[in-house]
Amino acid sequence: FHKINLLCIFYAIKFIPNMIRQRRPPQSSASVSSQSLKPTRNRIKSTQIPRRVPIAIFLPDRIDFFLIFLFFLTALFIRFYRLEYPCAVVFDEFHFGKFIDWILKQEHYFDIHPPLGKLTLAFIGSIFGYKPKDGFLYDSIGASLEGTQYIILRRISACFGSLIVPLGYILARELGISKVSSVLTSWCFLFDTMLIIESRLILIDSQLLVYCLISFWCALRLWKTEKHSKIRFFWILLTASFGSLALSIKWTALAYPGLIAMESFFGLFLLNDDQLLSISECMTAAISAALMYMFWFYIHFQNTVKSGTGDGFMPSSYTSTLLHENPNSTGEWIRDSEEYRWFLTNFLEVNAQMYISNKNLETRHNWESQWYQWILNWRGVLYFTNYGLIDKETGFRQDEKIYLIGNPAVLWSCFVSIVLFILWILYSLRYRHNNDNQNKQNDYQKYRIGMILFVGYILNLLPYILVDRSAFIYHYLPGLVFAELLLTFMMDLLPKYVKFSGIGLLLTLIFMAFLYWAPWIYAIRLGADQHAHREWLPRWN
Repeated sequence: FHKINLLCIFYAIKFIPNMIRQRRPPQSSASVSSQSLKPTRNRIKSTQIPRRVPIAIFLPDRIDFFLIFLFFLTALFIRFYRLEYPCAVVFDEFHFGKFIDWILKQEHYFDIHPPLGKLTLAFIGSIFGYKPKDGFLYDSIGASLEGTQYIILRRISACFGSLIVPLGYILARELGISKVSSVLTSWCFLFDTMLIIESRLILIDSQLLVYCLISFWCALRLWKTEKHSKIRFFWILLTASFGSLALSIKWTALAYPGLIAMESFFGLFLLNDDQLLSISECMTAAISAALMYMFWFYIHFQNTVKSGTGDGFMPSSYTSTLLHENPNSTGEWIRDSEEYRWFLTNFLEVNAQMYISNKNLETRHNWESQWYQWILNWRGVLYFTNYGLIDKETGFRQDEKIYLIGNPAVLWSCFVSIVLFILWILYSLRYRHNNDNQNKQNDYQKYRIGMILFVGYILNLLPYILVDRSAFIYHYLPGLVFAELLLTFMMDLLPKYVKFSGIGLLLTLIFMAFLYWAPWIYAIRLGADQHAHREWLPRWN
């Protein structure tokens, strides 16, 4: 059943563009006979598929640079505000805090995600003075972090999260979207409550999104290069590298290199046949991405030289090389060809174990949600609570909590834009015979950009549609990026006065929603009734 679904989706993606691009008006017998008298060359010319016009390369001017810098500074402030609070383990910090400490202690561990995200936090954290606290191991959610240097790790995540905001503007501009509409993209990234929370904790999602966005931007640049040019080879390597970096954080990033590979090889939306990547170019990208992905596992194996909690997931050929509790033990790595075989065997083994563990995640969770609930912001995740605090001035009870939901103004606007885009495509298919060639060409130039964003959105949801496993609303973030870009794209199609009014309204609503739900981002004390007023949907509890 799942294979049939995938085949249907693939063929729809492959052939719908041609249906919209082609003009096949119904012809009477008279018109056919009259046309038969015309030269064959003219008949072919009138029915050929119009050539796709390349999107112009984004060359930022002073206003662009100013907006990029302004968005970055504002993002830093929003993500660093009250970053030290709560001084307690928040939700998945329970896992990632452990991993980072084990890395710095050089103890072997196992995780269902590749190692780059944890290595980044551990390495940069150690540079700025983070050290594991003796006797503390992030044992439980809510455990006090007093005496630890947790703030260093949160700052690293916040820095990555701040980079996402200007990247949104750059991506929108690279897609040919106007300055005003591109501001809306960064505004969504800047004030989305879910993205802010994920960027303020000891988590790896902010790193994931940075690499996803950069890989897509590199791909857009790659698709604008000439064949066989030196700069094309440069962008191939850069696109493959950042796509690989994203996969080295989490496999949930697969939709990004997947979308890039589909467009590069098949030319579904943006590329003409003479712009497609050659087989050798595709192989270059694949090999460089694979080597980059393997490199982080090599670093992981070289670092985790002591026996640890992950020993049970690996074969004895690997665990026998680990140092145990004897401090005088030196342990020697197998070298040259034997070391290479040792690495390759263990690389394949650990990735197989990761796949099996991901596939077998059948344990249900109280805060899990379904993919279709994410689209409507139907179900969040309670990350942190501190109940029963007494206000010294009023004597009333107040509570603190971090509750992960998307900014309602952002997610619901994105949902509306997706529905309108689908209706637009259906309308274009229904009335594709009624437009002249010039209108058809203009419509297609607009359509192709929106379609690649829509397909990127769907590809990010597919794993959660096809696989029944415990998932949470933060898994929506990579797909939400495409939805926010699609929202910006749709707004940019509107007449100028409607566009300015609509964008102004959205900017206001998104900012007001951010202020209203800010207590759930920063764990600001509110009375029970004030928390209840913010529970707009039944499952925001």
